[in-house]
Amino acid sequence: MTTTAQPKRLSSTREKRRKKLSAQYIAWWIHSLFGLKLTLALSLVLFTGAIAVLAEEIDWLVYPEMRVERQPGQVHLSPGQLADQVKLSHPELSVYYVQTYPDRPYLAAQIDFDRPDGSWGKLWINPYTGTINGELDYLTPGRFFADLHGDLFLGRPGRILVNFTGILVLMALITGLIAYPKFWRYFLFKPRTGNLRVFLGDLHKLVGLWSLWIVLCIGLSGSWWFYHFPLAFYMDMPELVEPRKSKPLLDYDQIPESPGFMPITELVESTEKTFPGMQINIVRPAEHNSDVYTLIGTADEWLLTAWRGNKVFVSPYTGEVIDTDMAADRTIGQRFDGAMGPLHYGNWGTGSGYLPVRFAWFFGGLAMTFLSISGMLIYYKRARKATKKLKQYHWFAQRIPALQSEKSQNAWRILRPFGGPMSGFKYLNILVLVGMCIGFVQFLMFQTAGVSAVPNVHRYPAQSLGPWQISAHIMPGLPGQAPVRAGENTSLNVNIPIDALEQIKFIYARVGKPRTLRAPGSIIHGGVSSKHVHLPVPARANQSSKLWLTAETWDGEFYQTSWPLFPTEKE
Repeated sequence: MTTTAQPKRLSSTREKRRKKLSAQYIAWWIHSLFGLKLTLALSLVLFTGAIAVLAEEIDWLVYPEMRVERQPGQVHLSPGQLADQVKLSHPELSVYYVQTYPDRPYLAAQIDFDRPDGSWGKLWINPYTGTINGELDYLTPGRFFADLHGDLFLGRPGRILVNFTGILVLMALITGLIAYPKFWRYFLFKPRTGNLRVFLGDLHKLVGLWSLWIVLCIGLSGSWWFYHFPLAFYMDMPELVEPRKSKPLLDYDQIPESPGFMPITELVESTEKTFPGMQINIVRPAEHNSDVYTLIGTADEWLLTAWRGNKVFVSPYTGEVIDTDMAADRTIGQRFDGAMGPLHYGNWGTGSGYLPVRFAWFFGGLAMTFLSISGMLIYYKRARKATKKLKQYHWFAQRIPALQSEKSQNAWRILRPFGGPMSGFKYLNILVLVGMCIGFVQFLMFQTAGVSAVPNVHRYPAQSLGPWQISAHIMPGLPGQAPVRAGENTSLNVNIPIDALEQIKFIYARVGKPRTLRAPGSIIHGGVSSKHVHLPVPARANQSSKLWLTAETWDGEFYQTSWPLFPTEKE
């Protein structure tokens, strides 16, 4: 009996080893690893993404300013009519975006603007009467979740992390299907009860199977964006899509000798006549005197969000069409790239199908959040037994008698940078959450009180630029990061009086004095109270470098002024 039993045990052991080395086991291990190490950050991104899908609907329920009711016989006004009206009633506002929603008769028109203190806001206007319903801050509840999902309030590092979750989701999809052979048989499998880990495991698989469609959409779109940012952006990876057509600028001889833009209403009307069948619903005003107006409209294209629709660039002086960027003229790659947004957020529905599609994506996002959290719990319960057997604490505790108590051992199991389900990655998760909170507080301070509430702002005090008093400032980047850094770009915000803007044709910024007036630097652009420029700082810049501003008036006069590039005054 003994001699016959022994080979069976050896055969069983070899079989187990073969199973451990199988593709199924490796896929299960990768599936658990990818989903666990960044569980907190991944769950946060997935949950906020689900809420962000309904960001507009949440704000619509919270704020009556966003609601309108169409009366019989009322006609939807064009974005040009609304923009012209706001320019007359609120000339101090820097309007940079106007959008109407003709396919959503219950939603007011939206006008985004900058305030003189640098903060942002939105006007909501009845699109049938032109009455201003009210003004809201930029950071509404829905916008909070949308921005939190976009970059975790961490700027570019947060955006990279969010895009990387697309890789995690796609890997989880592929490895999950490999680790669960013949998965198609289990779409109606009833989860087993009686044991919490077994029940969670069965429910995890069942929800995962019914969520394959949303996991594929999120994983594909997120991975696509991760390739473009940061891989192609920072690491010189080849671009997979032809660059989108950039906005043209007017030649110097296309600019008249005196200022004066046409009414936006006329620009919209002439464009719609030139392109029959196109309905303009978005207007982006010109930001300086050689800029053009961007008019965006739709013509029943599929998988195309409103702001990625057909673009027409027109001269603000004559209404002449300078260039176009039509969806029909885009390549297959560009159309594929444009479809990633609608596939990611579920905002491709139209008419009566708009809300059902949004809610499908919302519940799909919640299902993915459940998969992330339940996967962590399942793996944690499995790993807890294994980590106890390793006794990773005792070799350390034996050398420090004061740490041999039960409380010390429990504390060590939590704090140790190795072992356990998350090991040292728990600190990365915590770091992300702490950075997110700091970024949100800074963002909230800026939204409520403008530039004066943000610490470490580099200020260039007011001084004369010809007959006007001009000041400027540079906002800090990440907490603790210097706003001005040699060899990198920075965003310079310039405070110019409104009466000066009526006389200044162009105003430029440059680090180092311009060699000639023909090359004065980068054009300062933006709305009347949000003039700014993305300024390159040379790598050789030092404490003796200066920031120069050059203004050219409509009369042909030039004025210049300068500050030390690295100011000593901070606030």
